[in-house]
Amino acid sequence: MRALKVVLPIAALAVGVLSFQYLKSTKSVPEPLTLAVNVPVVKAQEVNFAALSPTLKLFGQVETSSLSTLSAALEADVVTVLVQEGHSVVKGQTLMTLDDGDTVLAIQQRQAELAEVEALIASDKIKHRYDQSALVQEKALLEIGRKSVKRARKLAKTQAGSEATLDNALQIEQQQLLALNQRKRSVAEFASRQQQLEARLLKAQATLIRSQRDLQRTKIKAPFDGKISQAMVSIGDRVNKGNPLFRLYKEKELEIRAQIPNQYIETIQSDLLTAKSTRAKTMINGNLVDVTPNRLSGQIAKGQGGIDAFFTLPTETGAPLGQTVEVSIELPPLANTISLPIDALYGSDKVYVIEENILKGKKVSRLGKRQIGSEQQLLIDGSSFRAGEWILTSRLPQASEGMSVEIDGINDPS
Repeated sequence: MRALKVVLPIAALAVGVLSFQYLKSTKSVPEPLTLAVNVPVVKAQEVNFAALSPTLKLFGQVETSSLSTLSAALEADVVTVLVQEGHSVVKGQTLMTLDDGDTVLAIQQRQAELAEVEALIASDKIKHRYDQSALVQEKALLEIGRKSVKRARKLAKTQAGSEATLDNALQIEQQQLLALNQRKRSVAEFASRQQQLEARLLKAQATLIRSQRDLQRTKIKAPFDGKISQAMVSIGDRVNKGNPLFRLYKEKELEIRAQIPNQYIETIQSDLLTAKSTRAKTMINGNLVDVTPNRLSGQIAKGQGGIDAFFTLPTETGAPLGQTVEVSIELPPLANTISLPIDALYGSDKVYVIEENILKGKKVSRLGKRQIGSEQQLLIDGSSFRAGEWILTSRLPQASEGMSVEIDGINDPS
């Protein structure tokens, strides 16, 4: 009994050890864990070279070189205003009228002054004719007076006449001589008097014409066909000489001023000098309009990154003066060019080439953009690429050098 108590624990321990060894030997070995790598499926474009025309986008403003400011030519009250801002007018159309009361009175005064001068000229001519006639008589009277003096002297020598008679004869002679000289002077001054009166006549005529013009200027008329861009007066206003009244411009002489970046100046200028037809378009009131490059500005303002170019708008586009518009210019074709979606560009000058499903970054030279329907594409210089290469065109936020990718629909692009 005592021996049994010792054997049983030993036997139980042996059974446990044997069971552990058995379970250990029959244990299955788990397979090692592996991490699945997700290779992004991307879109790519095979390199193809072509001669393509970049599209240059510019922002400009509708302007005109024919903008005129109509001003008041005299001081008066505004009686009527017949047009307002935005109205189209034709040459000679009355735009407004000023009170002409003062001008009418001034014309009457000038007419009276002119009539007075004309009367003075006529009167002086009549006087001249009488002076010429009287001059002959004055000479005859002087000759008679001189004969009387001779007789008085003879009588005085013979004591048949008195000294008083001689003195009286001498006095009459001198008076007649004085009258003759005055008449000669009057005849001689006729030409100068006429010149003075003619000058006064011209002055009176000029002031009358000026007043008549002032009367015409009480009706403000359009100097050409155009559109009112600004009306600056109302009925009842008092205007002074030189006050602006209207601003008017020719609708058929509108143009767009837009700044050409420095790198494109030579291209545009060369195109203008060789009379090539650079194609340019803009959107006016929802309509796509062709515009024509006309000229380049003669100077570059300080702080500008280019030079202003002027594009002629076709007539009757309805573009309001001062409107900001976008101008799209199709530049001359560039050889060895690659066209890519905008998403292909990373940063400002980098694309990714896919070689054996690995991304490799490459710096590029941007030539511009072009519009294909509603899509805008990037044009780059293809001189550093090989035909048949693949360029990543998908936008991958995590794109990096050496990253593995898979081109959609192609297992091995190399």
